[in-house]
Amino acid sequence: MDTSLLLAKILGVHLIVIGFGAFVRSKAYPKLINDFLKNRALVYITGVMMMVFGMLAVLYHNIWDGTWRTLVTLIAWLAMLKGIMYILIPHKSLKNMTKSISTPGWYKISGFVILLVGVYLVSVGF
Repeated sequence: MDTSLLLAKILGVHLIVIGFGAFVRSKAYPKLINDFLKNRALVYITGVMMMVFGMLAVLYHNIWDGTWRTLVTLIAWLAMLKGIMYILIPHKSLKNMTKSISTPGWYKISGFVILLVGVYLVSVGF
């Protein structure tokens, strides 16, 4: 199977679930993120996993051709960079960054956008 199609399927389904969850549970997400940030070890391990999976996707799929494949590559780069951010940025700074956007409205809007991107990738991948 083509790597691009495989990643589109995996990321598409993942983004649909995450986006739908953020959209329908937008009131619960600020507390969820706050609880996540209270556990420094969990933030670090999440960062390592995101960096590794993002890096694997970037190494096997670094395509910038202006098609849907570019979107897959962009998501891989963002995952890798977010993982690096979780590892390197001081804990207090992470808390301050998320505090400014951690509102139910933010999660409703971002969840809807993430859901749309996931639906697009699923439609391309399957």
